[in-house]
Amino acid sequence: MNVIYAVAMLFALVIVVYVHAVIPTFTRGAIKRAVAHGVLVATGIAVGVVWELIPGVSTAHWLVFLAGFALIHTPSAAILLIKSLRRAGKS
Repeated sequence: MNVIYAVAMLFALVIVVYVHAVIPTFTRGAIKRAVAHGVLVATGIAVGVVWELIPGVSTAHWLVFLAGFALIHTPSAAILLIKSLRRAGKS
């Protein structure tokens, strides 16, 4: 079971790193980039903390936090991947 958690954690980290690495490629303007990073991080932290506070969770709290944090980044990763495949410009 620990191997599954390690793989899930690695996958979650890859999603988060991918999103934050690719945002500058598709976002025009430093302020828009900063807002995109800030909103994703703040929302990810908020969801991670709320998930961590759910009573009765038997999984490690840091893993639950990471899952919530990565969940917020997943739609952005999908959108950025599609934009990358289409070779879209900055917006």
